[in-house]
Amino acid sequence: MAQVTTTNNELTTPSFCFHKTTFGQNIRLENNASKAVRHTSFDHGITFTDKPININERIHLKIVEVDETRQWCGSLAIGFTQVDPNTIRQEDLPKSALPNLSSTNKCSYVKRLYETLTKQLCIIF
Repeated sequence: MAQVTTTNNELTTPSFCFHKTTFGQNIRLENNASKAVRHTSFDHGITFTDKPININERIHLKIVEVDETRQWCGSLAIGFTQVDPNTIRQEDLPKSALPNLSSTNKCSYVKRLYETLTKQLCIIF
């Protein structure tokens, strides 16, 4: 299981939430969609924000838990897209962001984070 929360610096109020209807079938949203939990399984873990991220806007993501059971091997990928998640049906989401989401349209950028970087990490864009 992996859990990612949205934060606003050190404040407890999230700067954004995850999209409440467009996310992969292995994602569970918690805390009013400020936390995305990925079940221990492979693929179908894509999430989106509930609002567009503006150019030069800083967002904060914090990885609060990672799967230490070694039941599967993989890594976390983070990216940006110009595709409105309201136009994507959940069943039409690709099973994986890489290479599927980034190669199906030229409006998305996805970068894989190495496993060693995802241990209790705070990611700031």
